[in-house]
Amino acid sequence: MNALTSTLSVIERAMRALAACCLACMALITVIDVTGRAFGHPLFGSEEITAFLAALAVAMSLPYAHSQRSHIAVELFYVRLGRTARTAASLLTGTLSLAAFGVLSWRMARFALTTRESGEVSMNLGLPEWMVMGAVALGCAVFTLMILRDILRLVTGVEQA
Repeated sequence: MNALTSTLSVIERAMRALAACCLACMALITVIDVTGRAFGHPLFGSEEITAFLAALAVAMSLPYAHSQRSHIAVELFYVRLGRTARTAASLLTGTLSLAAFGVLSWRMARFALTTRESGEVSMNLGLPEWMVMGAVALGCAVFTLMILRDILRLVTGVEQA
């Protein structure tokens, strides 16, 4: 369990840094594009690049959001439950989340492979779309592993609900 936890922690930090870089690049590209438009020279393909970076930022920040518990929870209801009920609720939501994001990871990976095989590229810049889809699949897969780690912690009693 410790090896999984430390490995996921390293991966989560790297993905968080990548998400931050994506956000910074989105801001920079937007400033360049808006400034260029003011002078009649917009940045060609800025919409595509910004969309790709936004997808990457969201996917790469999922593990960090989970580790910080910054996702949406129904605290008003949850805090009124006893320890056993909180554990049961955490196991139920964890299991459902594990299933949902496991399927999402798998389908995104399949979609990325299908897109790669078809040679699909972005409309203006001709960038291969499968790479972004693969990165989104990776982000979802790491998130799925973090959910699995948390379920294992609950089941073994390492972490209390």
